Amino acid sequence: LRQRINGYIDVGYHYTASTHMANIRQHGLLTKKDRDSQRVNSTLHGSVFGDGIYTANNPDNFSSYGNTGVLVARLTGKMVRVARSLLSNTK
Repeated sequence: LRQRINGYIDVGYHYTASTHMANIRQHGLLTKKDRDSQRVNSTLHGSVFGDGIYTANNPDNFSSYGNTGVLVARLTGKMVRVARSLLSNTK
């Protein structure tokens, strides 16, 4: 980062149904609050840990949440790590 801005960018994986890709291409990945404020029609899935955009570090984790994986660049902000034992849909 040339401007010496503190930050770290890494890669994550977000899974969704292929039917949601047109909305994602048009509006990007949005939290429920952002979708509501922009009046973007969507289907809400689980949000066990609150409103947010859920991503995984491993491309195999959470693939049960959709048939399409989206590769995303993540700028680290508030992050919550979840132990696999807390998740019921892991492989």
